[in-house]
Order: sequence, then structure tokens, then C-alpha cells
Amino acid sequence: MSYLRKIQVYSHTDEQKNIEAGKVIEGNIGDDHRMFIQKILELLQSGEIDPIKPSTFLRAEVYNALPEEEQDKLDLELQSIAAMIRVISNFQKQGATENSVHFHTTAEHLWDMVNRIEINNDVFKF
Repeated sequence: MSYLRKIQVYSHTDEQKNIEAGKVIEGNIGDDHRMFIQKILELLQSGEIDPIKPSTFLRAEVYNALPEEEQDKLDLELQSIAAMIRVISNFQKQGATENSVHFHTTAEHLWDMVNRIEINNDVFKF
């Protein structure tokens, strides 16, 4: 079957399938990750952290005490962390629950990044 024919045959889905495809898939998130996400959402809602200003994620006294080389590494990681926090914030604004698979996957990845960075220093507010 030619490519054009395949597109014609498989490109027509019914409206119900399109509606189902756009729904959030529910999953199960662990208590540690749930509390972690809730803390981030609370900090976002209170304005204490701003996903556009990654420096707001940091405990300044801890960050300033780090050697310059570690600060530089952390500064690079902050961009990825900020992007993930923006994704989590958008999930919440769109009505996704903490049990959505997308929320869970993002939370788990962020959790891993933060824990890797905080092996020796509790540098984040969350």
C-alpha cells in the first residue's frame, strides 16, 4: 500500500476517539513525590518561587556558600529544573491531577534531578 493510500485509510478517526486521545491518563504517584509536587505548587501559588526566575528556587545562604565551580554547575541545572517546574505548573493550570501519568513522570524526573544535586547541600526551597 502506498504512503498516500495509508494516510487516506488511517487518517480518519471518529470524534469519540479524538476526544479520548486528549484525556489525561491517570496513574499512581507515591507519597514522597506527591508531597514534593504539593510543596512546589504551594511555593508557586505563594509567589515564593517563580518558574521564570530560577534563582528563586534557591536558598541563597546555601548557594552563596558553595564553591564557584559548584555554583556554575548548579546554574546550568537550574534551566532544566525551571522548565520542568513550568511544565508542572501548566499541568496544574490545565486541571491535571497529581495522579496523571504525565504529572507523575515529570515529578519523578524532577525529584531525581533535585536529589542528585542535593546530595551534600540542601540548596533548594523544595
